[in-house]
Amino acid sequence: MMQLYDWDNLLLAYRKAAKGKRGHADVADFEYRLEANLLQLQRELKDQNYQPGEYHSFYIQFNASIQGWVNHVRWGNTWRLRVALLN
Repeated sequence: MMQLYDWDNLLLAYRKAAKGKRGHADVADFEYRLEANLLQLQRELKDQNYQPGEYHSFYIQFNASIQGWVNHVRWGNTWRLRVALLN
């Protein structure tokens, strides 16, 4: 049975999360040590001790203000990584 933390899943999730963001510093930093970062994430997921970082809020202006939150942690945009892992 395939697990969330299987290497192929993590690598695919990274590729989906990084798509269109290769020029961003946090993505470049993560990719520079991609194997080590994914191995660490894999260990934390297997051991069930992964801890997301703090959230930062932001506002988007349309016809009404909308507040959102971004989880900014050691690996940049982990929200897209988590979404990609679950899809």
